Amino acid sequence: MDNQRIINFEILRNRTTIYDIARALNIPVATVSRALNGSVLIKDQLREEITAAAKELNYHPNRLASALKTKKTFMLGVLIPSLDSHFYASILHHIEREVKLNGFKILTIQTKGSLPNEINGFKTFLEAQVDGIIASILPQTEEMLHVKQVILMDKPLILLNSTNPEIQASSVSINYYQAGFMATEHLILKGCKTIAFLTKHTTTAALNEQILGYKSALDHHQIPFNRDHIISGELSIKDGRYGASKLFRNRKCPDAIIAGDDFTALGVMKKIEEFGKQVRKIAVMGCSNEAFSEHITPSLTSINQHPEKVGYACARLFIKMTQTSDHNDQINHILISPSIIQRESTDLLPNSV
Repeated sequence: MDNQRIINFEILRNRTTIYDIARALNIPVATVSRALNGSVLIKDQLREEITAAAKELNYHPNRLASALKTKKTFMLGVLIPSLDSHFYASILHHIEREVKLNGFKILTIQTKGSLPNEINGFKTFLEAQVDGIIASILPQTEEMLHVKQVILMDKPLILLNSTNPEIQASSVSINYYQAGFMATEHLILKGCKTIAFLTKHTTTAALNEQILGYKSALDHHQIPFNRDHIISGELSIKDGRYGASKLFRNRKCPDAIIAGDDFTALGVMKKIEEFGKQVRKIAVMGCSNEAFSEHITPSLTSINQHPEKVGYACARLFIKMTQTSDHNDQINHILISPSIIQRESTDLLPNSV
């Protein structure tokens, strides 16, 4: 389709059908159907034209007819830790925006760190007969019966930012090893020699990968690893302050601190401000690029985890899985590469470059 198609808007009626869209664009009905259902066989440019035409013609899919014909509810269940998190709220936004183009609506449940909430969430999804589930499962989930049931029912299942050896399911996650490595190397290249890491005390595959990346960067630059420079706690402003205080009491105070998220980094910066001249200038780095991070003083260097890419990848993978007969037979593990947002908090050392 080299030239832009001219849409005949005279066909607009009270209820537009895919036949109207096909006639307006002078293309086969099957092509319109495939595009609106997210088929990977349709080129992006053509899909965009069909989607735009559907919007202009006020097309709304007949969900009742589709459900009776395909046995689908056109509902996607999304389980996340909390909507209070900018990261997960952004992921949800981009999932919803993408699947909406393919006729799906979203049912969202927050676990708030509770395993019973997670189990009940899966139960609610299955009772609602959702067509698939995207879920960030808790690290303490053990028997995984509620998760395995989804696979046994042959519903598409995508693990979001979480993996478990007990579950053979597709996943979309940040490359946490890369995040840990690049954050540490960034500070090393700024001239830092002793780098501490404030992490969460709960062991997860993601956090383990992040710490592994941190250690690998130190080793790559021939800097000894000091176990005392890893402080475990919660990821919060309070624990950032506590972790910084603990580090400052050490005989060898670090010249840089990586925090597991930007709220923890903010706590570190507040504690540095309180100590004043009692501690030398310390570089601080976050790992979640929260909205406030560019507005504080000094502005916070952070890892951009690209939630928009995570959400888009989850949605596209879900749509692809719905188009196969055996939804969970082909396992896909998608890793999203993070990037560094350079700001003032890592330019505090005299020998910064």
